[in-house]
Amino acid sequence: MPTEVARRLKVSRASVWRWQQALAASGRRALRKAPRTGRPPRLSETREKQLVEALEAGALAQGYATDLWTLARVGKLIEKISSKRYSESGVWRLIKRLNFSCQRPSGRASKRDEAAIQHGKKKRRPALKNGAKEGRTIVFDEFIDESGVSERPHRVRAWAPRGKTPVLQYSFTWNQLSAVAGVTFWNISFKLVKGAVRAPEIVAFLKNLKRHLAPRKLLIIWDRLQAIAAARSPAVSRAKAAA
Repeated sequence: MPTEVARRLKVSRASVWRWQQALAASGRRALRKAPRTGRPPRLSETREKQLVEALEAGALAQGYATDLWTLARVGKLIEKISSKRYSESGVWRLIKRLNFSCQRPSGRASKRDEAAIQHGKKKRRPALKNGAKEGRTIVFDEFIDESGVSERPHRVRAWAPRGKTPVLQYSFTWNQLSAVAGVTFWNISFKLVKGAVRAPEIVAFLKNLKRHLAPRKLLIIWDRLQAIAAARSPAVSRAKAAA
C-alpha cells in the first residue's frame, strides 16, 4: 500500500511512511502543510499603498525631467517614503509583487490636441470618401517636417502598472534641415529646404505638386502642425484652394 501511494503521488516511500506515522500519532491535523514564514516584508501595507500611489502619479510629480520609472528612481522614492534603502534587486522584487512590469513607453506629442483630432475624425474624414468619388488625387501634406538634429528622447523601458503602458511626452522639434513633402497612395514628392519651412517654400511646392500630378484635382489633407506657423498663412491657404 505505501508503495502504491508513493507511485501515485510521485514521492519516496520514506515520505509515505513518515506521513503514516504522523497520522497514527496525531490524526489528520499532522498532515497539514506547514506555513512558510520567510522574511517579513520591510514595508507595511500603508507604506506600500503610498508607494503605489506615488508611482502612479508619475516621475514628473517627483521632480524628474521625464515621466519614466527606473529601478534607481523607485529606490530613491522608497527611501523618501519609508527611510529604508533597497538594492536594485530588492526594488525589482517589490514592485513586481505590487503588479508593476517593465514596459517600453509609447510616444505622444506634447502639443497633441484631442479635441482637434476628434473634430477631424467627424468632419474631415468624410472629405476623403467624397474626394475619392470625385476622382481627386489625395495628397497627405502631414509630412511637412524639419529633419536634422532631433530632440526626441531615446525611449527606454520603464516600470508601470501591468496593462497601463506609460506615455512619454516630448516636443517634436528639429533643427538645421527641412523637408516639405506630399504623399499619395502610390508616390511621394518632397523638396529639401535649408533652414525652417516658410510660406513661400510651401506655396512653391504645392504649385509644383499640382503641375506634377495634373490634370487631376488634388485633395490636400493637412494636419495643421502647430510647430510650423507658415502652414497656416493666408498664402498657403490660397495655394491649397487652387490645387
